[in-house]
Amino acid sequence: MTVMSVSEAKKHLLQLVRDAQEQGKVYSLTRKGSPAAVLMSEDEYRSVTETLEVLSDPQELKGILAGRADIVAGRVEALEDLLERLQG
Repeated sequence: MTVMSVSEAKKHLLQLVRDAQEQGKVYSLTRKGSPAAVLMSEDEYRSVTETLEVLSDPQELKGILAGRADIVAGRVEALEDLLERLQG
């Protein structure tokens, strides 16, 4: 993440927005030396907020952690095997 002042960002705003959209860059904008805002693409913002929603739901988080535990314990099945079992 690139850190820059709000006044510096204003000088290059169009290019920063392009870089955020096209290259996925994220900028931390400071005001008087302190963090003030973050500039990122709309897609990145939606992804972050969706992740936070999922992780803040206790049932969703429980399912994710259970899935991880299954992977670590080797309780996995190849997709091809699963599809064959379901179809046959």
